[in-house]
Amino acid sequence: MFNFALPTWKNIPEVAFIGRSNVGKSSLINSVTRSKNLAKTSKTPGRTQQTNYFSLVQKKKAEKNTFSPMYAHANLVDLPGYGYAKAPDKKVSKWQANTQSFLQSRKEFGTLKKIFLLVDAREGMTQFDRVIMDWLDELDTPYSIVITKSDTTSAGKLLIFVNEICMRYHSQLYGDGGCQGPVVHVTSTKTAAGINDLRWAMDGDFLEHEI
Repeated sequence: MFNFALPTWKNIPEVAFIGRSNVGKSSLINSVTRSKNLAKTSKTPGRTQQTNYFSLVQKKKAEKNTFSPMYAHANLVDLPGYGYAKAPDKKVSKWQANTQSFLQSRKEFGTLKKIFLLVDAREGMTQFDRVIMDWLDELDTPYSIVITKSDTTSAGKLLIFVNEICMRYHSQLYGDGGCQGPVVHVTSTKTAAGINDLRWAMDGDFLEHEI
């Protein structure tokens, strides 16, 4: 992670992680990157209130201790959580405008390649999650749904959950249209279920190097 202005190198692809507070974004990023402390985790929901960039670099360049963001071959973007984030009302009210503006600007810049919408298996698809999916459909940038904490619920409930997402796509496809048919990843950072599949999907879709 680094404290710079937004990267300006158009040859470095970015993928963004977005989700409700306490959905497990930090834990998922750590699992995907095989790092225990890359993204800081907290028991207090809503601690991520700024956009954080994590650069993926080749080992040889990282070992030289001369890191610069321009050496990255990809960036993972951790966006602030939404929902019941424990932040001042004014900050929460700005979340939607700031997030939409960020995603739109990075898409127009040409570096935002994919968005991962994280949804908690314990909560199911909330109304705000559906609003986010509508945003992503309008943005017209590829996105995938990542169900987190799958170890906390039954296989039957997970199946219903996945079907609900698929039915949303099906109903809109034959209705008003304008929505994508996102891939759904079912994951757990505790059991590592689905983590390799998610890592391979990221690598195959838009990252040219192994994470």
